[in-house]
Amino acid sequence: MIDTKEKTLLEEIKLVFGSVDFPQHLGIRAAMAMDDWIDDKEELAKITSTQDVVGDWWEIPYQELETCSLGLSYLDARGLNFYLPAYMSRTIENLDLKKYPPILGCFDTRIYWESTALKDYFLSRFSMIVGDKKRICRSFIEYLRLAYQDTLTPISDDLTEILEHSYW
Repeated sequence: MIDTKEKTLLEEIKLVFGSVDFPQHLGIRAAMAMDDWIDDKEELAKITSTQDVVGDWWEIPYQELETCSLGLSYLDARGLNFYLPAYMSRTIENLDLKKYPPILGCFDTRIYWESTALKDYFLSRFSMIVGDKKRICRSFIEYLRLAYQDTLTPISDDLTEILEHSYW
C-alpha cells in the first residue's frame, strides 16, 4: 500500500519529468540487445519499433521494466530521460526489500568516477537530468535509503555513499 509520502514523491516525479518524447532510436528492448553486442543503429531502431512498449513513460508496465532492467546501462541521454522516471515510479510502487532495485546502479556515481572515460559516459547519459529532475532523483535516492535503513542488507549504506558523492 502506498503511503502519503510515496504518493507525493510519485506525483513530483510525474510533474517534474512530465511528458517526454519516446526515444525511437533506442528503446529499452534495443538497449537490452546492445548487451548481446548488437550495435547496428538500424537494427536497434527496428527492435525499438517492433518490441518496445511505446507511449508515455508512466504507461510502461512494471514487468516490462523489470525484465529489461539491464538495458538501463545502455541508454543514452534521451533514453534515460524517458525511462528513468518510469523506473523510479515503478520501484516506489513495487518496492521489494528483499532485493537490490535494478535502478540503483544507474545512480551509483562511485564506479563512474574511477576513470575519465567512465565519468564522461555518466555525465553524457545524465546530461538531460538537470535542475528539478536532478533534485527529484536525489529525493528518490533518499527515499530508498530510508526504506532500506532497517533491513539487513547493505543497500542503505550504499545509498548513503551515493548521496555523499559530489554529483548528487
